[in-house]
This record gives sequence, structure tokens and C-alpha cells, in this order.
Amino acid sequence: MAEGIGFRVRVYSAILAFVMACGTIGFILTEDLHPIDAFYFVIVTIAIVGFGDISPHTIPSREQLSP
Repeated sequence: MAEGIGFRVRVYSAILAFVMACGTIGFILTEDLHPIDAFYFVIVTIAIVGFGDISPHTIPSREQLSP
């Protein structure tokens, strides 16, 4: 049973890392952000906090964030 839980944690962690990496790369390419700023923007977006300190300026980025 413990093997199954550890496997799930690794799979979910890998999926989260993949989504964060893709989001960071996407914001670097579409918004021309510094990688640190893009990574921060992805974390804020995933956490659904949305401080408003960084907002998308291009249409592709706005579409990427819209539900």
C-alpha cells in the first residue's frame, strides 16, 4: 500500500513540475519576461492568488489565463 502512495506522489509531482515548466516557458516566450518573473507568475496563477502585481499584456497570454 505504501508503494502506491509513493508512486502517486512522484507522478503528481512530475505533472506539477511539467505544468510549471511549460507555463514558465510560455510566459517567457509570449510576455518576454525574465525566467524568475515568469516562474513567479506561474506560481501565483496556479495558486489562484492573483496579486495583480504582474498582469499579462499580450493577447496570447491573456487567452492562456482565461478559463
